[in-house]
Amino acid sequence: MADNDDDPAFDEFLDFQDNRWDKMKQEHIKTGYREGVSEGQTATLQSGFNEAYSNYSQLAFQMGKLRGVISGMLGFSLWKGSTQKLKEEDRSQLEALLEEIQTLESKISDDNTKISQSDSGWDERIKLLDTKLRKIIQNSNYVVDFEHQHQ
Repeated sequence: MADNDDDPAFDEFLDFQDNRWDKMKQEHIKTGYREGVSEGQTATLQSGFNEAYSNYSQLAFQMGKLRGVISGMLGFSLWKGSTQKLKEEDRSQLEALLEEIQTLESKISDDNTKISQSDSGWDERIKLLDTKLRKIIQNSNYVVDFEHQHQ
């Protein structure tokens, strides 16, 4: 049997196999890297989306509640059978407050910065609007149950 160590064709075959192995190894490394980057991006994006959605939905709910109370008061006071009428001053204050809420909603939806729980600026603005609404209600003859929870 011939010794393959001295055979140039066998050496060429080994070089070809080594090159092929190196190429396959590099392809697998690149593929693994790409898949890892893709998985990392997906996980990060999903996590960021979940956090932003949770934070924004809380803000939207609070603003929706304020908007609903104000709109309800304005609409009910216009109803012919309503026993609760608003004074013109209260009506003007409620309409101004509704405009403030609409402005805040626009700012939040246009804001490209991250809405996070650590950013208490939005919460503070909503609390201020809530306080203003409660003062208007206290000064009017309206009865509003803020604490009622829909189930």
